[in-house]
Amino acid sequence: MAQLPVDGRVTFRIPEVPLITPAKGHHLAEEIERDNQQYIRAHLAPLYHDVDEFEDFVSEEHAGFVAWCYPTAKDDRIAIIAEWTSAWLAYDDVFSHGSKAGASPSRMRAMADKLMAALRGPDVMECPAFLRPAVDVMRRMAQGMSPQLRDRYLDTTQGYLEGTVKEVGFRARREMPGWQEYLDMHILAGATWVLDTVEYGQGFDLTYELSASSELREARRIAAEGVVMVNDLFSFRKEYSTGDHSNIVSSFMAGENLSLQGSIDRLCDLIQDVERRFILKQAEVLAGPLGDRADVRAHLEALGYLLPGNMEWSLRTPRYQGAGYVYDGKRSLEVTLDPKASQQGES
Repeated sequence: MAQLPVDGRVTFRIPEVPLITPAKGHHLAEEIERDNQQYIRAHLAPLYHDVDEFEDFVSEEHAGFVAWCYPTAKDDRIAIIAEWTSAWLAYDDVFSHGSKAGASPSRMRAMADKLMAALRGPDVMECPAFLRPAVDVMRRMAQGMSPQLRDRYLDTTQGYLEGTVKEVGFRARREMPGWQEYLDMHILAGATWVLDTVEYGQGFDLTYELSASSELREARRIAAEGVVMVNDLFSFRKEYSTGDHSNIVSSFMAGENLSLQGSIDRLCDLIQDVERRFILKQAEVLAGPLGDRADVRAHLEALGYLLPGNMEWSLRTPRYQGAGYVYDGKRSLEVTLDPKASQQGES
């Protein structure tokens, strides 16, 4: 990997990324943020041994991600989606950190096996206590899923864990795969899950349509690319601060000998391109045999909100910009690679 200063005091700029589709927030955004804060404090505190670290986690406004990325979700499903999201962001902190489960592939493998056994098993109380929040939320979500969607959701969850095991393996071996391999790995480890959550939030089951339509599958694949690229753009600072280089930006630096700023700029160009590709594929699906289906049309519309919604939340959240960060409404950021620094937007 291209070398950065040992003390981390290097600055780069995330420029404003102009998008065609405007972001849209869920109309219950304030209510789900309030309720989700209560959920986090009641159920996720045991995952954190450090009080300050937990308070930083609470401040990240996970319900904001849900409100911006799932603006068309049903009112009676949006709160549980926020709980699911917070639980897995907490696990992601554990899995990606080199001093925790992410310290070795064998530890991560054992964690993944225990979690999937609990999710697929009959009794939540049989799993380790710190895994119960995700299992409990999955049980409640499954009550609103068809058997087909539930099976797909569990398979997607297993895909997330398998992708994470693979990522930990790369980190343990100090290997840096190419950016396309990172993209595929991160789509497996999270983005597909986001797409299925869109479906669940709308109350749809498009299992048959997805199996029958390569165009619809491709539209979802492009949307997943956008989810990953925006995440990698904004999460680079957070990951770098914990020694985690599992990021497309790092891969550009190592594999294509780009500078840090050059890698950021390249990724921003790809984000704009992925939106254009999604819009073209969306139009292709709508012009085809599924185009008259109200559920397919609504699903494609919802997928179109993922990229701008994820961008909106990522600009706002202290999860990526650092503890104490307050969003100032500006659309670009000056970022310092220092885990204790608070970054502010730049005009």
